[in-house]
Amino acid sequence: WRHFRNVKATFGFINRTVDVSLAKYIDIGEIREQFAEAGKLKFTKDETKWIAGTDEYGFNIFPSEFIEFIKGFSLPEYLLEQNGDNFRIEFPGLWLQSSQWEIPCLLIVNTLLNRARLKKFSRAEQEGIKAQGTLNLLTKLDKIRNLRYANEFTYSDFGTRRCFSPEWQDYVVGVMSEEVPKQLRGTSNCYLAKKYNLMPMGTRAHELDMIVAALAEDEDKVQQTPFEVCRLWSPGTFGKGLQTHLTDTFGSDFFFKYAPPELAKWRAIRQDSGDPYAFGEKAIRWYQRHGEDTKEKVLIPSDGLTIELMLKLHLHFHPRLPVSPGWGTNLTNDMGFREILKPVSMVVKPIEANGRPTVKLSDNIAKATGDLNEIERYKRIFNYTVTTNQACIY
Repeated sequence: WRHFRNVKATFGFINRTVDVSLAKYIDIGEIREQFAEAGKLKFTKDETKWIAGTDEYGFNIFPSEFIEFIKGFSLPEYLLEQNGDNFRIEFPGLWLQSSQWEIPCLLIVNTLLNRARLKKFSRAEQEGIKAQGTLNLLTKLDKIRNLRYANEFTYSDFGTRRCFSPEWQDYVVGVMSEEVPKQLRGTSNCYLAKKYNLMPMGTRAHELDMIVAALAEDEDKVQQTPFEVCRLWSPGTFGKGLQTHLTDTFGSDFFFKYAPPELAKWRAIRQDSGDPYAFGEKAIRWYQRHGEDTKEKVLIPSDGLTIELMLKLHLHFHPRLPVSPGWGTNLTNDMGFREILKPVSMVVKPIEANGRPTVKLSDNIAKATGDLNEIERYKRIFNYTVTTNQACIY
């Protein structure tokens, strides 16, 4: 809205779990019906007041002009068609509008999938699934309570996009806010943050680097995109409270090698692909190289996390680098019956911007998106040599 108001961008739905054919479970008419309802939604007066009042860092995050803009906002048109046993779903339009379909799309498709799966079970079995989900949650809470250095361990709910259902995520966040309030920093689901009086938590997304790189006029500017986006983000748009790096869009090794020294002053860094232990050690070395105290920084792992991995990461880095994970699918979509109800890895990413193709590389090449020729070009531009190729579980 502030820097790229007239940029056009198309976002596309990707099902990364290739062995799950969504159209075998979901009728396209159900998706169309839910999308139509989502398109009718408008912010209520109470909701815009809450958004306008987000001042957790001592200042209002959004200017009044932006609040006026969102008062009239509604989701734009979309493309939906069946493509074999899966769906082609795309969202063309202005970037500041088409981008907003990501969360509703993933939430709708994922919930419809799980509803269809549940129909295969009897009523008693469905109750057993919910009970198992509750037991799984209680097991996680017990491990958090019994953790060594439990007072220093915190995490946030990042599980909206691929939760089992909106009702289940509501239940999970509500229970956690009661049971482990000191450990739960907040949630990326603003509705639940408002409902349970929690901190709205999140970081910037890969789409920023992807689209800004696509708009760049030459390869030198493409190469500078990760750092230009940081300048636009802070101080260009947001303050110190939202200074969290997302380094892996075009490979974290490039970021750590070439990032300007002033970016090391940012307080947090998010790991979203690759080896979290190796990433954390690289982050420590990067901060130290620029004279920063890593005990004052925060590492935010957010890739395929389980409670066991989160706690191991906490113990590995404590007290050198505080770890505060963004816990996603395993938190809000862990119902047992793993083979039958296993979560599907689905994402919505930009496909093109102003007619130019977009690319994401990541620290796990299995997560790369974009035209294959463009992916190879970006590898060359960013000296990308990553060989990690891990299947996307979530």
